[in-house]
Order: sequence, then structure tokens, then C-alpha cells
Amino acid sequence: MVFVTANHDPRIESINVKLGEDSVDQWDYLNKPFTKSEIIQKSRNFLALWNLKEQQSIKDQQLKELNNLLSDHERKNMLAAISRGVSHEFGNILQQIIGKAELSVNKSEAGMKEALNKILDASQKASDILQRFKNMTENHQSTSEKELVNVNELIKGTIDLMEHQFKVHQVKVCVIKNDPVFVNADPTALMQVFVNLFINASHAMVGAGQVDVSLINKADGQSLIVIRDYGPGVKSEEIEKVFEPLYTTKGEKGTGLGLPICREIIEIEHRGHLTLKNHPDKGLMVEILLPTQGVKDVAS
Repeated sequence: MVFVTANHDPRIESINVKLGEDSVDQWDYLNKPFTKSEIIQKSRNFLALWNLKEQQSIKDQQLKELNNLLSDHERKNMLAAISRGVSHEFGNILQQIIGKAELSVNKSEAGMKEALNKILDASQKASDILQRFKNMTENHQSTSEKELVNVNELIKGTIDLMEHQFKVHQVKVCVIKNDPVFVNADPTALMQVFVNLFINASHAMVGAGQVDVSLINKADGQSLIVIRDYGPGVKSEEIEKVFEPLYTTKGEKGTGLGLPICREIIEIEHRGHLTLKNHPDKGLMVEILLPTQGVKDVAS
């Protein structure tokens, strides 16, 4: 805009009042006499400034749209990850429930009743797993309270639940050391870990195989649980990669979710430590350290 005024010496304050404080960077003035070149130069300057503002406005809008797309993409990724996790963990338990039911079809009435109780217990654990993932979608930690858990009995129960899995893969499970281990833990979460590790161990061995389990009370206020298979082990460069979500050594048969979920349960939820090691002779060892300091020694 061009103003022609008779004011020979306008004050900046008075112009601000007329045009508004929000327009201070949108105006300028010349006192007579002035040249054509001065007019052209000021026009160029303001045109360049206007163009810059328009470009900035366009970029701001594009950035806003991009941020909205990223937020939407992140939400979809989170939901996809949770969906994959639910499918993986719930599928693991469901597979064991179906296997236990198949093995119980021809049992006696007493055997079927015992199997039914175990199936009901496993079904409740499956429900608890779904609740844990529901808590994740609501952005808070699992609300399940820790309790005193007999790890020996939990391992025994998991092995019994997975009877069909071991039978199909011709796997023998041997508890080679069985110190009484008690920890403050979420039993459903620990069972998730053991089911995942036993499944991995079964898949690692072609044909018949053996899985060794050791429960060891250490003198430093921790308990050590070791699960070893007799498969080919894992390449040294992949030892840590297998804990990355979606990274798998099983090809199309794997999801790359089991070990990351196990590590999160052990290290984040239970303040423990989970590591993989290749056995010096053969196979892979999973070592789980759980704190037992302050846990009442029930075995005594």
C-alpha cells in the first residue's frame, strides 16, 4: 500500500497507532524529496520480505501436515507392534492349551479332570497376558502385583503344560540342578519367559533333542536360571541382534518378538538380567539372573 500524506515529518509512534502494532514490519516511509530509485528499491525489499513470509507460511503448513503424518504413523506402528506381541504371546499359550487338550482326549475321567484344571489355569494365564498388553496400550506398566513365586514349581508346571510341544519335537527336558528358588515376581510374566525359551530351544534342534534346566541359588542375593539346548547355537555377531524386535534367525517361521519380550519382562519388570551364550561344547544357553535379596527363605 502507498500512502500520500501532507505530513512532512511523521512520527513512527503515530504511524504505529494508525496501522497497528502487528504491522510494524509491513510499512516504511519516505520524506520528500525522493528519487524513483528509492521507491523501486523499497518496493523490491518489501516484495522479497512478503515472499519470504509466504514461503515460511507454506513450510509451516507442510511441517504441520508432516508431523500429523508422523504421529499417525507412530500410532499405527505402536498398534501393529502390540498386535504382533499379543498374537505371538497369546498364540504360544493357546498352542500349549490345544496340545494339552489333544493329549487328554483318551485319558481316564480322573486324567481328563486333571488336564481340564491345567487347561483352565493356562486359559487364565492367557487372559492375564491380554491384560498386560491392554495396560501397554494405556501407557502404564502392568498393574499385576508381585508375589512370592516358587520358580521350581513354575518351571515344572510350564514343562507339564508344554508336554505336547516336547512330544511333537521329540524333546526331553532334564532338570540337572534344582536348588529351591523363590523370587518376588509376576508368575504369569515368568511363565511367558519360560514358554518362549522352551519353544526356541525345541525349534533349535532338528529331530530329537534335549533341554537342560538348572536352578541355582547364588551367594550374592541372586538366583540363576539356565536353559540350555543342544542345537547349533547362535553366531557371535547375532547374539545381541536377536534381542532387537522383529529380528529373527528362524526365517519365515520366526517373528523376532519372543526374546525382546523375555528381556523386557526380566530386566525391566523384575530388575534381573537375561543373556545368551553359546555353550563351549554345543548348543545355546539362556541365563536369567533374578534378585532374591530380601525374599523370605520359605524353603528353610
